[in-house]
Amino acid sequence: MGATLATLVWSTSSRTRRHLGGGFEGEDMDYTVLATELPFVALAGAALPAVVCLLIALLVARRRKTPGPGPGPAP
Repeated sequence: MGATLATLVWSTSSRTRRHLGGGFEGEDMDYTVLATELPFVALAGAALPAVVCLLIALLVARRRKTPGPGPGPAP
């Protein structure tokens, strides 16, 4: 789902529309963005939800750790 959403957001950006939507000032379309940018966008979109879940799990685990009574001073 993250990869799909990232791809949709990328495809609607003004930069991507300029490359795929007829070029800039009459230049041809630049299809190399499909091979260079699109795989990275899909990978980042797929990895981002996993990274967010990992960070949330780490924060929850850190909060659950309550400092217990430590060893007393040595006599």
